[in-house]
Amino acid sequence: MKTRILTLMIGVVMMLVAITSIQALDFDNPAGIWQNGFTIDTVASNEYGATVVFQINRLTINQWRHDNETFDIVSYPAKRMVNNPEGAPNLINAWFNLAIPLGSKVSYRIVDSTVTTFQGINVVPTPNHQTESDHSATTWNKDMEIYGKNAFWHDPLSVSEPLMLDGQVGITGVVTPTPVNPVTGEMRVYWRLVIQFSFDGGNGHIGDRGRSRFTDEGKQDLFLNYADFDQMDYDFTHYLDDVLFGPDYFLHRPSSSTYLPSLNLLRSHYIVLGIKTELTDVDYAAVYQYQDALQMPNIYRIPIADMIPDDIDGSVPAEQYNYAGYYYCWSDNQYVNPETGYPNPTRMPAMAIGRVRAPNSTVFWHYVNHIIASDLNNPPKPDGFYDPVLVGEWSNGTNAKPYIHEQEIARGFMTRGGLSPIRQYAAYDPPVQQLWPIVNWDSWNDPQTQALIGYYANTQGYVPYTAESMNGIVGYGTPATLVSNLTQGHQIVAFRGHGDCTYWQGDPWSSFMSNTIWDNQCAHPAGWYPFIFSITCATGEHLWWQGCLAQHMVWQNITQGTTRGSLGVMTNSGISWTKWNKQKWQGVQEYFRPKFNPLFQDSLLGPSSLWPGMMEKYANIYTSIGGFSWFTPNNTYARDNNMYSCLVGSPTAKVRPFQPVLTPMTCSSHISVYPDCTTIKVNAGKGATIAISNNDTLWGLVNQSVDMDCTYTFTMPPYLDSVTVCADGPDFGIPNIQYRTRYTPDPVYRDNASSSLEEKIAVIEKFGVTAAPNPFNGAVNLKLALTENGPAWMGLYDITGRQVAILYDGQGHAGINDVAYEAGSLPSGIYFCRTVAGKNTAITKLVLIK
Repeated sequence: MKTRILTLMIGVVMMLVAITSIQALDFDNPAGIWQNGFTIDTVASNEYGATVVFQINRLTINQWRHDNETFDIVSYPAKRMVNNPEGAPNLINAWFNLAIPLGSKVSYRIVDSTVTTFQGINVVPTPNHQTESDHSATTWNKDMEIYGKNAFWHDPLSVSEPLMLDGQVGITGVVTPTPVNPVTGEMRVYWRLVIQFSFDGGNGHIGDRGRSRFTDEGKQDLFLNYADFDQMDYDFTHYLDDVLFGPDYFLHRPSSSTYLPSLNLLRSHYIVLGIKTELTDVDYAAVYQYQDALQMPNIYRIPIADMIPDDIDGSVPAEQYNYAGYYYCWSDNQYVNPETGYPNPTRMPAMAIGRVRAPNSTVFWHYVNHIIASDLNNPPKPDGFYDPVLVGEWSNGTNAKPYIHEQEIARGFMTRGGLSPIRQYAAYDPPVQQLWPIVNWDSWNDPQTQALIGYYANTQGYVPYTAESMNGIVGYGTPATLVSNLTQGHQIVAFRGHGDCTYWQGDPWSSFMSNTIWDNQCAHPAGWYPFIFSITCATGEHLWWQGCLAQHMVWQNITQGTTRGSLGVMTNSGISWTKWNKQKWQGVQEYFRPKFNPLFQDSLLGPSSLWPGMMEKYANIYTSIGGFSWFTPNNTYARDNNMYSCLVGSPTAKVRPFQPVLTPMTCSSHISVYPDCTTIKVNAGKGATIAISNNDTLWGLVNQSVDMDCTYTFTMPPYLDSVTVCADGPDFGIPNIQYRTRYTPDPVYRDNASSSLEEKIAVIEKFGVTAAPNPFNGAVNLKLALTENGPAWMGLYDITGRQVAILYDGQGHAGINDVAYEAGSLPSGIYFCRTVAGKNTAITKLVLIK
């Protein structure tokens, strides 16, 4: 790639050298108010969008005679030359990058432009691309598939899909300010483009990951909107007046010294990433000091992560610790005893423990190297969820299957970006339901809370029950009870599945699924934050109901109109991971595969596509242990109608299930609307139900009591071009549908799914000048097309830039104005007609032959 670009630049230099004896024609920006040269910058930007201004002040056209044909070489001061295809018009492009929020949908439009139209332009083709070993002659041959097509090459603006740019999620824009139609010889010069970008959805953060003190300097030059990046203080220690002391990340050192080289390597790697990391002995002294400090009121919640290398060979026993009223078990979970906890039982520490389990130190060293390689080579994917938390698998206790636990994936992104993930604990003793009455700790209602994380291992990890005993229990966690509670409108705060997902001690629903919990605890002031929950099953038998649960949480999110979204995570661990189970799991994945919803991001299915991508290296491990399925926000529609029985709303929100068929139901035809500019208001009378959908995605649903009119107002997202409005009710007729534009339609609109930009320009831009015959002998007729009445001026210039005649100076009318000119004594040669009408300017090349 580098060789190709280098030789292309050499070829261009050769062209420029060859034409130095030919006089160049310079054309100034008609406004004449911008600085010389070329600029591209943002004039306004934030996490919701950016306005980019591109402008050039001078354009140069060199004429070059080659193989009995006169070519035009168009140039301007550019930031970069993009490699045009061989034989295509050799146009100079400029590029820019914008960082975008992770998971956002990008749309854009050209909201203002200054355009001059040139006629009779024959742009030189791009020469053949030579390599260093290619000593053949440079040739300039037209690709007639391009030069023979009556269309512009190419759009003045193109924007990439989201991609990774130096560890950031971003887009690349390419501006081609001189698109040309090779057949008609028309060239449009965009002296100035004002481009408005919108970032819809996503996590609302710019530059919140993949950064360190060593890489930020380069990002300033790479992204136009670097000033909007999240502020990072790499020297911030999370401590208050030096009272607190300790690292951001602990690596626990087993008693076996064979683990020390691996841990030191990992520690050095984290420090380079800007994460303060220390080793700690098994006595947990430093950890305890940290937890003591957390009892202090009103201090910054420390985003501490903790990794435990578990030596299965026995050098580190699975010891139990009791400290500060907490029950500790050496596992991936830290249990909480609510009755003997901290003095304030509603406050829980932000300690998140992750475990890397390996059969010996050699395998552990192998894992550490994979972790480091993942950090360096596999940055987060742009379609991943913005809170990087994975729920990992637990060994079945008999075969000791190795795994990389979720915190080893999440740790750097949480600490590096200053996030404060709130840990949810699984109560060990007393039973689980006693934890939920105090679950509304202060962080729950904290608008700054980034994530609520729940981890649950499967049957034979730390739970002192066998899979066989659990499989035989039928209790409140059965699928029937799950659906029953959903049907009653109860919002599920979390669901903990063990064994075959039927094991519960007592009645968990009554304690944490009541309307009181929903009203007081789920009404997060900033909207739902991502609720990440895991469900593990030994047999995979009840994965259908787990998917139902995930869909229900998502359903609540969309009907409440929140923007931050909830996320359900399903995990399956393999106590009896047979071929039958694997087939069933794959079938469940297909059954529940959510449709892509552009409001957030696509769904991720399977171990090879786990966020943020590092698990691809461990696909064989996860295939042997279990599978993963992610249910992303607002993917509320499954392809099978049976799924609708799961989509039940909260009575508080006055939302009812949207069944496949509502009787009586009348659906209007599709309402075609201008993208990103319509608000729809529907009134269907008393006691009606209104639903607005697009294909298989439900965007809004509301119903009202029999004594009140049912009205629903829906704002179209920028990427929808039509929706269907459905309604039913006792007095229902045709719904009263009103819609209004929010923006004045711009001359140009384009997003990644729209049609050709040039097709849209052709409809709007009607100003122009044509000349016939051309070349001409003595007399030429010019037609001036004006969009409105007003003054117009036309002047004729020779190749030196000297004005030789005024062709028209008067009041033009909207439509076609005919202008005739007799060359008289002018000598043969190339001339340019400059036309000015209001804000419009056109340059037309004329060839006089006598």
